[in-house]
Amino acid sequence: MSEGEVDGPGDLTFINDKAERLARIRETAGGTFTACGAAGPRCLKEYTFGTFNSGSDLRLGKVQVAKRYNYLPAGPAPNTMTIAETYTYAGKDGRASKRDTQVFADTIAREAFTQSFTYDDLGNTASLAYPQCTHTGCAPGAASPKTVTFAYTEGLLTAVPGYASAITYYSNQTISQVVHSNGISDVIGIDPNAQQRPGSILAKNAREEQNGPGMFYDTAGNHTANSGAIHEYDLVFLWKVLF
Repeated sequence: MSEGEVDGPGDLTFINDKAERLARIRETAGGTFTACGAAGPRCLKEYTFGTFNSGSDLRLGKVQVAKRYNYLPAGPAPNTMTIAETYTYAGKDGRASKRDTQVFADTIAREAFTQSFTYDDLGNTASLAYPQCTHTGCAPGAASPKTVTFAYTEGLLTAVPGYASAITYYSNQTISQVVHSNGISDVIGIDPNAQQRPGSILAKNAREEQNGPGMFYDTAGNHTANSGAIHEYDLVFLWKVLF
């Protein structure tokens, strides 16, 4: 495509619905658009929003189905791989409680997965289940999904059992230490000005310590130096060089 060319192969058209929500991204060139999957400009992404609630599924106005179209080089079928994600909103105050993912090769259903989420009374993620295969090729021997749980204190994440046994904070709510289940601890120093940025980073275990770099900032909050490295910025605060 030459510079300045209109409706070239790299141009995209963004389409909003009547509520001004992004509903579709498609290629601009290719003729008259009718629908995703039909002849004409190809769709890249498509979003369908819930038009009503269904029992505990509070999907009204939220993304109910999200699709991503992936096009393969011309040749034997399949030519289009579509990933469709369907969301259920039965979590706390209408948060997403489940995501079902379906892969299509052209129009033929292939791999499928489901993933679930739960929340505490404050709306924090309480548990997250790993995706589980629901395709006929997996059933009935598909293993139960691994579930990760999260612990909070006064709204702050304080543990992820099996991964981080303890997470502590400074008074400015920046992390001071993360104790990992493998015995390694990340120790983060507080910024001298109590800004929400690290003053230093240290990794240690019961046998030895590995010192991390001290962090230094300019008056605009840009990271200017750490141990053995200096950062410079231009007049509009864009990172310029590291030496």
